[in-house]
Amino acid sequence: MRAPGRPPLPREHGSWVMLLAASVAGLGTAAVAGTRGPYAWPATGLFLLAAVAFFCLRRPLSGLLRPQPGLERPAASFWLAVEAALAAAAGGALLLLGRPLLLP
Repeated sequence: MRAPGRPPLPREHGSWVMLLAASVAGLGTAAVAGTRGPYAWPATGLFLLAAVAFFCLRRPLSGLLRPQPGLERPAASFWLAVEAALAAAAGGALLLLGRPLLLP
């Protein structure tokens, strides 16, 4: 079996900016407002990991549904499993921290 290669990331630069700019704005607002607590920063990191993993799931999923150049079916299924596992792990950890409202 061949190595899966690089992860298939979304190519739309604007969507990356929209995802990350909103996250940075929220972090800045929380820092200025004085949101503190023992789990504030770990929950934020887990939320960002889950959001980016869900965001990156689109390309391997679309590669499985219809063939794309440079993204073969075995590689797409491998990266889909890896990114889904990351999203599920980060989302599950958020639930364990008692932050279920961060998931949606």
